[in-house]
Amino acid sequence: MAEAIEQTGFGKTAKSERTRKRIIDAAIECLASHGYAATNMSMVAKTAGLTRGSLQYYFPEKRQLMVTVAKEIRKDRAKNLERQMDTAKSVKERLDAMGRHGRQEFGTNFHIAAIELQMATRGDPQLKQLLGPVLAKEYQDADAAFVASFSDVDLSEEELIAFRTVTSAVHRGMAIEMLNSDNKSVVNLANRLVRQLLDSHFIEAAPSTERKKKT
Repeated sequence: MAEAIEQTGFGKTAKSERTRKRIIDAAIECLASHGYAATNMSMVAKTAGLTRGSLQYYFPEKRQLMVTVAKEIRKDRAKNLERQMDTAKSVKERLDAMGRHGRQEFGTNFHIAAIELQMATRGDPQLKQLLGPVLAKEYQDADAAFVASFSDVDLSEEELIAFRTVTSAVHRGMAIEMLNSDNKSVVNLANRLVRQLLDSHFIEAAPSTERKKKT
């Protein structure tokens, strides 16, 4: 029966998707553990439990795989944030939702792999050419989503984008600190404290928010 199912087009597609996901997950793990420069196709194949030939059937070369990884990370981030924001109401609740999203992502393989890919574009012109549009779209989508989520706040679009940029930079910086620190609990606490300060400033800068919601 199992063999018969595998003969169908649907079975092959499902199996292909599972293998593809294994490859992407393995690439993210390798990036997070070893960095972009040290990650190669043989390492990814071994981590995924595949032969290099099987890996290259799906992704012929490293840069193509890395662009796909970046796209998957971007989609995953967007879905996670959308789920967090669905139940948010007041400005504080929305900021809390974003904070939860940041804390859940902070220091994960996804987060570190994304940083590795961003940094790798500086030393790899071909990767930059391929990955540049993906990263640009991620920033544009993140900015647009943030502005839409806080459209009732008494701040300009430029100020809202600046706030999102600062908070993202804090998360990236703290993730790097986490990699290099022997005291993970302190770095986690520092991340929460900085976020509290930023959120407090944001709320104070938008005193008219709740009044607008009542009218």
